Amino acid sequence: MVAPLPTILLILAAVSLGATCFMVMVAARSQREAVSAIFPIVREEERQRARRAWRSIFFWIAVTATFFGGWLATLTPTGQSQSVVAQAERSLPELEAGQSLEAAAGSAASLETTLPVISSLAATELNPSPPEEAGSDSNVGAANDPAAEVKLITPTLVPTDTPESLTSAAIYLVDPPQPAPAGARIGPIEFATEITADYRPVKAEATFNKNVQQIYAVFPFSGMTSNLNFSMVWSHNGQELLRDEGKWEWGAEARLYTFVRPQGEGLYQLDLYINSRVAATQQFEVK
Repeated sequence: MVAPLPTILLILAAVSLGATCFMVMVAARSQREAVSAIFPIVREEERQRARRAWRSIFFWIAVTATFFGGWLATLTPTGQSQSVVAQAERSLPELEAGQSLEAAAGSAASLETTLPVISSLAATELNPSPPEEAGSDSNVGAANDPAAEVKLITPTLVPTDTPESLTSAAIYLVDPPQPAPAGARIGPIEFATEITADYRPVKAEATFNKNVQQIYAVFPFSGMTSNLNFSMVWSHNGQELLRDEGKWEWGAEARLYTFVRPQGEGLYQLDLYINSRVAATQQFEVK
């Protein structure tokens, strides 16, 4: 069985320290011999031996310090580190209804390392006040309608086993599919790396570079009511990445945006459902 690294480093430090002590004794003996020797040639040999011993002493001191420092570096307080991690996990913020862009940005930063794909939804009225930075890392934007409270759809990751199970979103629903109301409209969906203050694409594209960090999806809606079921599904090469489901809470007519962080090259698709029926769908490619 191989000894753990701290034990190995401690043994090497002890061996180096022993070698240092031995060379100190050699140097001291050579100096005494050089002083007490009668013949000049013997005195010169002992002086040279003493000088070599002193050089070796400096070398072994450096080696000993290296091994001993490595041993000290391995003595990390594991229990304390685990306690800090546990405390950090308990302190992760939760997004509340009506939360500001700044507070949501802090929550998104803390959750960014836990979700492979982060995608949320935000609404804006026809004449909104501009957000501070449309291209920031914040994954939630708040509606600006003072007459209505904005509630966020809670993201729910749905595990999938095979690509064949992704051919229809109806397989996730218990109730029979219900058609969307005749006046309800969503789309068209446009993709861009930047959006304006009123949630419009700066430059809509269908193909993006593989180094892109974040891609926005923006789309208008009209004729919507609060009793409608709404779903948003992101997929990558036919494999579902993220699904949001809930009741519609964004008013009758405005614009929405969501975004996704690409997980490599391939074909990405966003499907929007009203009452379990596809209302809008669009694809983009990362290569």
